[in-house]
Amino acid sequence: MQQLLPAQYPNVLPLYARLQYNLVIDSIIAGNTRGGVYVDQVAQPRFAILWNKQDTLLLAGPAPTLSFRNELRDLLCTKILPDACQMTVPEIAFLYTPLVWETYVAEILAGINFKKASRRFYASHKLKPNWNARLLPGFTMAALDLELLKNDDLNGIDSIHNLILSRWETPQSFYSTGFGYCIISQGQITSWCLTVYATGRQYELKAETHREYRNQGLGTVATAACLAHCDTHGYTPHWHCWESNRAAIAVAQKAGFDRPMGYSAHRILL
Repeated sequence: MQQLLPAQYPNVLPLYARLQYNLVIDSIIAGNTRGGVYVDQVAQPRFAILWNKQDTLLLAGPAPTLSFRNELRDLLCTKILPDACQMTVPEIAFLYTPLVWETYVAEILAGINFKKASRRFYASHKLKPNWNARLLPGFTMAALDLELLKNDDLNGIDSIHNLILSRWETPQSFYSTGFGYCIISQGQITSWCLTVYATGRQYELKAETHREYRNQGLGTVATAACLAHCDTHGYTPHWHCWESNRAAIAVAQKAGFDRPMGYSAHRILL
């Protein structure tokens, strides 16, 4: 198995045609997202493994041979999973194309804690009422621009920095290509939503709310601000979450996402 150089990443793109609703693929290939891409052969790969060096692992290729399954398992056990554990990644979403891979999942992940689960993908939305009208008294909305991200006096700014560093190839990539919004109260970032993957005019969003400020609709308001930004600039927003994550589903739908597509993945628990 060989690891590709970034300039060689486009070689695997045809293999992932059926999974391209996962924006992480194009985002890694575009150079916006940190990643590792492994193949059986460089010029015309038949099999590919794409990892975002965090919580998503995508396999592609025809029915895998025994030798490739062994190489894949070795890569998982000696490189990917140990590295993910070292970075305290709690779990990895494991996807594959085509579905023939399903036959070999139990063999490939033998001895690894995993379970099959359902996910949701949203790319359609309708803009809800102006987020300004839904912002609570004493809270302000701010764009996650370079000036704000350099403000070390804001409580919670480190968490946003860490997310940007975990998803984007460089902080400068986020400043120049990505965007996001956060809600601030008394020097504390209470909630935020930002782009974690990007390619062309498509952006995947992720939102989080500080545990002491949950159940107040703040995540919905921050996400709605990002959707308004997308509408203003003609961007297509994406949103993925586990079917079991009712809070993420509620935020997505209240902010304006609709018509989800369901799909299956295996959840590797670390």
